[in-house]
Amino acid sequence: MSGRAFNLATIAHTYEAFLALIHVGILHIYNVILAPKVFPLSRATLTGETPLAKLAEEHSEMVEDVARELGIQATGSSEASHA
Repeated sequence: MSGRAFNLATIAHTYEAFLALIHVGILHIYNVILAPKVFPLSRATLTGETPLAKLAEEHSEMVEDVARELGIQATGSSEASHA
């Protein structure tokens, strides 16, 4: 590969990475600050903690996985209600 082709590839990749960073940044700002579920700002942004009810509602699979790993019966889980 010639030096010119390498320089062009480097420049193109730099611009592509910059555009990806901008895109991810915009999506992150929307999902954390502007989304109707969290507007005007997610409490977790400031405190680092998510209320348990919200954690169970939005991340129920993760809560069930952690409970299973710890050997804890997850109350109100979909598996428990079917048994």
